[in-house]
Amino acid sequence: MNITSASGSGRMNLTHDTLASMGGIVSVVNMFLGGLFGLGPTVKFLTKISLSYLIKTG
Repeated sequence: MNITSASGSGRMNLTHDTLASMGGIVSVVNMFLGGLFGLGPTVKFLTKISLSYLIKTG
């Protein structure tokens, strides 16, 4: 009984640590994507300009 509960709690701690680190990564990615989408219109505008420029010169 003690062995089972010990391995169970060990597994739980490992899962919790993994989820915590994944949550940190996800929050960083969300912040990054939020910044990108906040600049979305500008990025799209610049991309359109650069693409049309490349097409004209190419």
